Amino acid sequence: ECPQSVTLSGSLNNMPLHFFSLSDTKQVALQGVHAMADPGLAPFSLSGTFADGSTFNFEQSVLLLSGDYPTDDPLTVDPSLIDPKVTQPEEDEVNAITAVITPTRYWSGMWQRPAVYDEYSATFGDRRTYNDGAYSSFHAGLDYAGGMGLPISAPAEGKVVFTGLLNVRGNATIIDHGWGVYSAYFHQSEIDVKVGDTVTTGQVIGKVGNTGRVNDAGAFEGAGAHLHFEV
Repeated sequence: ECPQSVTLSGSLNNMPLHFFSLSDTKQVALQGVHAMADPGLAPFSLSGTFADGSTFNFEQSVLLLSGDYPTDDPLTVDPSLIDPKVTQPEEDEVNAITAVITPTRYWSGMWQRPAVYDEYSATFGDRRTYNDGAYSSFHAGLDYAGGMGLPISAPAEGKVVFTGLLNVRGNATIIDHGWGVYSAYFHQSEIDVKVGDTVTTGQVIGKVGNTGRVNDAGAFEGAGAHLHFEV
């Protein structure tokens, strides 16, 4: 909060902060902390330039506490879907899509849950191992339990910036909500929106499925169907 015009920049744990106006005197930046970040002191910096050309710089350490994330049971998946030659290009593609910072905030108010059932088969940050490997990865979203074909709804207003079939994530949709905030929906059986669409809160955007890298998806029709939701 500042009573005069100021242009701000900064970083949190080496991630850049992007500031947006809440009012004439207030600005806000939203930035997550990686689930695998080491607990301890993390650097925070803030700098600004006022309308008269004067500047300021501020630095402080911020204490990161452990998330105490649980450890999932070992998962069995297609070995080709944990090969870095397959997973890394997909990760790079998603990161590139969500790296774009839209200055307009499309959403307002509280978000709604995107799934019919408020039940989870996995939570954010869970430490994971695939095919008896090391626990060196984490679950990047929230898995809503639910059967094949159940509707998936947009939790808030936004614009669709990606739809398509990915190797690991299956049928995927990514929505830009502005201010650097994105939501993503993976493993769908059906996608009901297209790139460029503007969606409203509660609008059905697809259906629950088991496409992509899903534990024991081939056991029977619809096995492992769930919505992987992440922000």
